[in-house]
Amino acid sequence: MNVSMKKMSAILKSLVVSYIITIAMLLVLTFLLFQFELDEGKVSVGIILVYLLSCFIGGFFAGKKCGSRKFLWGLAVGGIYFTLLLVQKNGRHKSNKKFLMRWKSNKWDTWVYKKADYVLQ
Repeated sequence: MNVSMKKMSAILKSLVVSYIITIAMLLVLTFLLFQFELDEGKVSVGIILVYLLSCFIGGFFAGKKCGSRKFLWGLAVGGIYFTLLLVQKNGRHKSNKKFLMRWKSNKWDTWVYKKADYVLQ
């Protein structure tokens, strides 16, 4: 395997690590949201911190794997990470907007009914 393939492999591995960390931390944030009923402002700050922290960890991982010019490889991973997030976000909102709104509405209704049943008991 030549040097460029090793670096490309390191970038892909670090992106996978970033997204796995993102998923894990968002699950923790979701748990905290439902346990402590956090307001929207705190959740928004939490989401931004999750993205920044996972991006930093992925860039750090890429720098360790690539060896030389660690800062540039970490910066490249961060750029790719946020580009993929933006592409995914824009594609999802354009293609599935009605379905997602219906699904969120149904989930919200279910959550409200469960809370109302709990309060009434």
